[in-house]
Amino acid sequence: MPCPVLLVPREWLGGGWGKDNYPSVLEALGKEPTTVIVFLANAKSFLEYVIMYRPKAMRVSVQRVRLLHHEVSKLARDFSWRVTVHQQAVKAKKLDRLISREDMTRCMEVCRTRIPSLLDEVEAASLDNFVPRFRFFGYLAAYLASIYGHRSCVL
Repeated sequence: MPCPVLLVPREWLGGGWGKDNYPSVLEALGKEPTTVIVFLANAKSFLEYVIMYRPKAMRVSVQRVRLLHHEVSKLARDFSWRVTVHQQAVKAKKLDRLISREDMTRCMEVCRTRIPSLLDEVEAASLDNFVPRFRFFGYLAAYLASIYGHRSCVL
């Protein structure tokens, strides 16, 4: 199947399209609402460019392109509520996976008590015994993650 981005302008210019055809085609292909709205914004930007810098060899009139621009803008406005609902659902899923404050506090307390003894073990262990070192770095990473939350940009 050809790319829907290339098919739609031809369908629109031919007049054989329904109001919600393009977003529904993209959703049927598995695109998320945020991706669909970006595609619509790109189509709108392209049409604005064509209106401003219309090629001389273009057979479509400026009025027709402006009408198409208006329709794409209307599609984007009508579709924006789906994007909001999708973003709220994604945020709810992320909040469900969030580690509770009590668990983070408990992790921090366990790490605070365990790290000093692990440092002693690392100091006493031979250089070829890497288990105490790895255990220490694991507890240190857990402690830092419990302080800052698990954000990869922080650590």
